[in-house]
Amino acid sequence: MTAAKRPSGGGLRLRDVLRADVPAIYRALSESQGDEDSLVRRTYRFVHWLEHGGKRRVRAYLVTPLPLLWSWAEDTTWAGQIHKRYLRELWRERGWLGRGGLLASLLLWPPVVLGLIAWSSWLNGLATRRAVAKSITQQVLEQIWFAGRYGMLPVWYYMFEMFDPAQQTKAPHYIHRYELKSGLLNVLRLSVPQQRRSPTRNKTAFMRHCAQHGIPVLGNLALFAEGRLKGGRARQHGLPPRDLFVKPTHGRGGEGAGLWHWTGAGYQLHDGPVLSAEALTAQLAVWSRVRGLLVQPYAKNHPALADLSNGALCTARIVTLRNESGGFESVCALFRMAVGGNRLVDNFHAGGIAAPIDVASGRLGRATDWGLRPRHGWQTHHPDTGGAIEGRFLPLWPETRALAERAHAAFADRHIIGWDMAILEDGPHIVEANGGPDTDMHQRVSREPLGDQRFGELLAFHLRQT
Repeated sequence: MTAAKRPSGGGLRLRDVLRADVPAIYRALSESQGDEDSLVRRTYRFVHWLEHGGKRRVRAYLVTPLPLLWSWAEDTTWAGQIHKRYLRELWRERGWLGRGGLLASLLLWPPVVLGLIAWSSWLNGLATRRAVAKSITQQVLEQIWFAGRYGMLPVWYYMFEMFDPAQQTKAPHYIHRYELKSGLLNVLRLSVPQQRRSPTRNKTAFMRHCAQHGIPVLGNLALFAEGRLKGGRARQHGLPPRDLFVKPTHGRGGEGAGLWHWTGAGYQLHDGPVLSAEALTAQLAVWSRVRGLLVQPYAKNHPALADLSNGALCTARIVTLRNESGGFESVCALFRMAVGGNRLVDNFHAGGIAAPIDVASGRLGRATDWGLRPRHGWQTHHPDTGGAIEGRFLPLWPETRALAERAHAAFADRHIIGWDMAILEDGPHIVEANGGPDTDMHQRVSREPLGDQRFGELLAFHLRQT
């Protein structure tokens, strides 16, 4: 039997990294999942270690933030409480030797920050000068100020458009990714005993938990792990003659992951060979020796959203938080769409775009990408299909929002969850849950910080309780 391979993109190139070409980096990362010793995998593990590695629950990211020096000053705003809690936890968790190391590492602050400024200005400086008539020298000085005063590293200066005077007054209220990913989410997670924690990362355990609580999720046709078919309806009935979506049970990418088209004669990944149901079952079993795989039916968006899809499933990311009374609230949301040559997944890491969703009404704003470099800008219409984005109301939005809040009640030990939701013709379904949702994309697409909104209020509340 001939193995169906993902087309090779030539691996990760230094040029792609230097240019912050997110789609190329994501593609190289996905293609290298089967080779754990590759350079791209080692690089990915290093970046992941910066945020999550080591034994400490609170870490410094890249460099100790300069605001550590005045972290003991009082700040009663919600965002201020979050910033101070991160910095104080960073200090308190360490002994005197570790604290000395934090202070000593401040000597690295100038070269690290200046290096990031040089890189981010190279990527964005000229485009920003043309857009807002601000010299590159002034941009550099502002990046130094925001990094020193607010701990906002240079990449985020452009992501959050701090070059715009209207945005600059909001700087104290932005919640930084490193504050959550490198620490405060661990503080909240570890406040719950391990035996009481519900599953979100393990996709099979997550789907089982949802089924037990009557939460609609995209169906699980088959589970492959350790070289064999372990679960799902395919054990009794085989793989159905329809398009299938294959994804890893942990993480992203991996051999065989992607959309397998049903051709009428078998299944085909990209332009690879056509495999029969039996041959695909056997091949997925082989690939699952490296990483477990889930097989789901390929889902299509609600017909009212057809003109926002280039073929990939569009999803809504809804962040819910437990509130002061023990209920669950949707505090921010966005709608993600794939663009360009990527017709598989809609997330920012694959080069997609997203539009903010007004949580109360389901109305979309303008869409944009991650903002690491000039690329898509701000779009009122889908770049590929021409479908209107800004001002559109999502179908079934009250039901979608209610499902996210009801689902959180089934994972009540979690303080915060980011839900990936598919709005289908027969109603909303949960795709997956993220126990450590990213704040960057919400703050980027809305051009508003989360620290002075309901998100910041509830996060500060929970941190005060722990």
